[in-house]
Amino acid sequence: MFELRPGNALDAMPSPRVLDTHVPYQFFPKQALSKSKVLYSVRHPKDAAVSLYYHMRNIEDYSYLGTWNGFFSLFMENKVECGSWFDHVEGWLEIIENHSNVQLVKFEDLKEDLTREIKRVAEFIGYPKSDEFYAEVAKQCSFENMKKNKTDMLSGWRPKSDGMYRKGKVGGWKGVFTVQQNEIFNSEYEKRAKNFKIDLGYRV
Repeated sequence: MFELRPGNALDAMPSPRVLDTHVPYQFFPKQALSKSKVLYSVRHPKDAAVSLYYHMRNIEDYSYLGTWNGFFSLFMENKVECGSWFDHVEGWLEIIENHSNVQLVKFEDLKEDLTREIKRVAEFIGYPKSDEFYAEVAKQCSFENMKKNKTDMLSGWRPKSDGMYRKGKVGGWKGVFTVQQNEIFNSEYEKRAKNFKIDLGYRV
């Protein structure tokens, strides 16, 4: 992620560069926003919360040893990395609405048809290829293949943890959220989603 790299390391990378980040829109470099192609990836907030919980538990530097119930409270109080999911998404959706060089990518769409989404992204960034190429990229970038090969696996994960690749499924939150937590989250989502410039299609 570019926020973790020194500026000289970024300058040394050959152009065109591919960089990733978790920063909210207000911290994203304005020059990059105007001159680059930007992909904003979003995931169903309940699945995102569960995924972040396991990341916090499995990354040694975080050392979160609490329960899911405790983490749920932190998530709803915006006391997690990058703050509020709602603020983060709301801000970036407004950027997408007003910038043709910024495109939305949904985790659920990737799971539904990875080849289709790879083609869409390739055409968006100006690198159209053959259908055979898209199919091969989809094969190499499947969750199962990346987990097997530990693709881009960063250091710092707890021994014997799943690391970056845990389940990679849609709807895993259903086995984690309690009924009460689900009701609390739904109430907040229904209030906040009214401000989203783009309908994400999530039905909580």
